Amino acid sequence: GPEMTKELVALKDAADAGKAELDAAVVKAKEDWTAYSTALPQTVESIQRRIDSLGKARRLPVGLDKAGLEDAKSSLETLKSDWTEAGAAFNAGEFTEAAAKASAMEVRAAELMAKLGMPSSG
Repeated sequence: GPEMTKELVALKDAADAGKAELDAAVVKAKEDWTAYSTALPQTVESIQRRIDSLGKARRLPVGLDKAGLEDAKSSLETLKSDWTEAGAAFNAGEFTEAAAKASAMEVRAAELMAKLGMPSSG
């Protein structure tokens, strides 16, 4: 009867509201991704250059030893593989997941830069 119809309409409204929320999240994720996809590869590259130059340096900066440098190298490799995964997620249409991965990477990249005595950007 009419009761059933009311419930269905309410369900549809709720579904539409949920979809609108999801759409907004996707739009934001795509915007965030655009920023990350420019910034993060550059960050990873500058960390790579820093590690390469430290590897050739006669003396490591204060607060960094051989073990710390090795640790930084493996952190960088993890960042690179995470970036590949984030890109794959984005290409698969998992936009919010890709942006979340990139966001977590940004935090870890900043920590790594600090460890390597690099000026943080921004």
